[in-house]
Amino acid sequence: MAGGQQPTDRAGAFAEPWRDPHQTPLIRIERLTKTFGDFYAVDDVSLDIYRGEFFSLLGGSGCGKTTLLRLMAGFEMPTEGRISIDGVDLAGVPPHRRPVNMMFQSYALFPHMSVARNVAFGLRQEGLPSAEIRSRVADALELVKLDRLAKRKPHQLSGGQRQRVALARCLVKRPKVLLLDEPLAALDRKLREETQFELVNIQEQLGMTFVIVTHDQGEAMAMSTRVGVMDEGRIVQIGTPNEVYEYPTSRFVAGFIGSINMFDGVLAESAPDHALVEGVGEPVRFHIDHGIAAPASATVTVAIRPEKMRLSKTLPEGFTEDSPNLLRGTVDEIAYLGGQSIYVVVLESGRMVRVSVPNTHRMTELPITWEDPVYVSWPAFAGVVLVD
Repeated sequence: MAGGQQPTDRAGAFAEPWRDPHQTPLIRIERLTKTFGDFYAVDDVSLDIYRGEFFSLLGGSGCGKTTLLRLMAGFEMPTEGRISIDGVDLAGVPPHRRPVNMMFQSYALFPHMSVARNVAFGLRQEGLPSAEIRSRVADALELVKLDRLAKRKPHQLSGGQRQRVALARCLVKRPKVLLLDEPLAALDRKLREETQFELVNIQEQLGMTFVIVTHDQGEAMAMSTRVGVMDEGRIVQIGTPNEVYEYPTSRFVAGFIGSINMFDGVLAESAPDHALVEGVGEPVRFHIDHGIAAPASATVTVAIRPEKMRLSKTLPEGFTEDSPNLLRGTVDEIAYLGGQSIYVVVLESGRMVRVSVPNTHRMTELPITWEDPVYVSWPAFAGVVLVD
């Protein structure tokens, strides 16, 4: 388990109701299980989501995140467990009677209808007065910045605009919870990044609870107040984006969220303010700036993010050849990514580590290049210790 002081992030701007034992969750999921034959798509999941959250369910294909979303929407019925929203048990409640709306990956727009009629469709099905429908549709289209395109048909819109029509159609019904199933997957990278900020701004304006399913780690990190990481039908960690990234609680989470270097080790020393881990298979000692809740000689994993490692051709200042948090190797590969370069370094043992170096200056030649012998070092705060 990771130690140290945990940071704050976008969620810090809010009241963080999940830290307040007196707060009542808007969505409560209790021991929820969904099986298909012998296969457990969702396996004994318990989860509280609070009013006004932007909560992400993050995981790889087949981990159960979409099934969990469909259980909330009522498109699947649980094998065991219960879901309640705002204190109301949803057992047996059909999708159209639930205080939720779901935005699908395909958008599912009616091609023969205008933008305005697509957005109004659900309200017309409910039989609302025409004047109220017009008012709510106008408000929804203004919110997603499509009020000038109300008369166009879906084929006359860009992919990003169609995505916003689908969003407006969900928002116009004013649900307590908006469920989003990979809503940005069909967009190109630049448009996807722009739309992430638009979704966050809309969610904050409305104060509505959003629950999004995604396999894109960057997407979840950019938009969420909290992230629930799923694997094999279970939620394996819940936390703010910073907590999940900086303080993973398992090798799976550490490896799934971003890029990371992991080293096997044995806990040699642990005090309240520091720990020392002896590397296994590597001639290295890891100095950690906090204590570890594990017995002496425990088998552990030290995880270090590439951006927290430093690369140098000479011995780093303050280090000696036998200092902890120091490795030697040779540059094997370099990937130039514009804002940063990724170096793959082959260590003396033969294993490889990745080091991320920011490109803060415009260069025509890299100061460190292929086949250069290098030192890889990192500060004491960089290592996260995972107890096996």
